[in-house]
Amino acid sequence: MNAIKKLLEGKALYFRFIAVALLLATPFLPAVEMSSDRESVVFVVDRSMSIGPEGFAEAERFIDQAHAQRGETEVAVVSFDSHPRVDLDLGQPRSEASRSIEEAIDDTEDEISRGSNLAEAIALARAQLPPEGTRRIVLLTDGHETDGDSREQARITAEQGITID
Repeated sequence: MNAIKKLLEGKALYFRFIAVALLLATPFLPAVEMSSDRESVVFVVDRSMSIGPEGFAEAERFIDQAHAQRGETEVAVVSFDSHPRVDLDLGQPRSEASRSIEEAIDDTEDEISRGSNLAEAIALARAQLPPEGTRRIVLLTDGHETDGDSREQARITAEQGITID
């Protein structure tokens, strides 16, 4: 009996030593990236004067169609003129999303501005996306910017593995 007890005590000490060694080595181990099936899309809608009512209507139709076909994809909406704003968050419940998208686009029609800062809008859209999964930004704009550097923001976005359409 004493031999078995000594053997078990020796193994317990061995496993304790291994556990402590692994804990001490943890900060030096490479990070493990977890893949995610999560899909997220942020629609960036231009609400500047150059778009006009026809452009707003077209953007609304496009987002409505995409939203109806989204499946499990999380959707957000960022609109911009000289300053961007979040009109629909990714975390918003799906039951509220359809109505909120319509409200977001409709609200932009009342607030037409002369400025267009696509760069800030891309940066804000990027900030709405989670750190993992398939991430996409869809631009609904004429591309005419009066402020900022959208090419630089697009470069930063691509470096982070986010697709811009």
